[in-house]
Amino acid sequence: MKTQMTSKERVLAAMRRQPVDYVPCAPFMNFQPEDQRWGKRWQFPFGPSARETLDYMVGELGTDQVLNAGIGHYPGPGVTSRVWMDGDVIHKTWTTPAGKLHAAVRHDEHWLPGLDVPFFHDYPPSHFVDPWIKTMQDVECLGHILRPPTRDDELARLRFQFAETRKLADRCQVALRAAVGMGLTGAVNMFGPDAAAMCCVAEPELMDAYLEVEHRYNLGAMELALDLGADIINRI
Repeated sequence: MKTQMTSKERVLAAMRRQPVDYVPCAPFMNFQPEDQRWGKRWQFPFGPSARETLDYMVGELGTDQVLNAGIGHYPGPGVTSRVWMDGDVIHKTWTTPAGKLHAAVRHDEHWLPGLDVPFFHDYPPSHFVDPWIKTMQDVECLGHILRPPTRDDELARLRFQFAETRKLADRCQVALRAAVGMGLTGAVNMFGPDAAAMCCVAEPELMDAYLEVEHRYNLGAMELALDLGADIINRI
């Protein structure tokens, strides 16, 4: 065992139950994104960028850190989307080879994602007028949208983003983590919490089909994240 390990070495060794020079402490800073901070004072002693966070947490506090990189989803050929507002309701429709996937949310003073109804987001479930997933056809449509990148331009863009994040991780000698998959947590975001719970009891085949679509995406995203050099694969 080394008498002095880097943060990356220490965190990865601890995860593998290997000896470490001391027990790592890697707090996760989950401050609000910009659209949630409108009109509010920034209260952290560092700026909102990953570089500023790392410089303070590693350089000033001396903690270990893990830097995050995302994969995202890349709709397949022939998939388009449209967003519009009707009164106080925001609608979004994806048109896919399997049909249309639609959701709608009630817009009020608590809605922060703007003119959009995002997937896998905490805000829509409390505002749903019409959730994303209701039928087996909705799941089939989602399968055309929830996909890892396959086109050369998509892969090139993602490789560049990972390379830039890797440079920052290497500069601070911290591990690079890719978050992949949300399981039933994601189902709550897509069905709505009540509907997700009821679906598990009344329509388990629908929930199984949804989880299979997400699982197929997860496998492709995990393989890609490892190829891009992620040190940790994290399932939320």
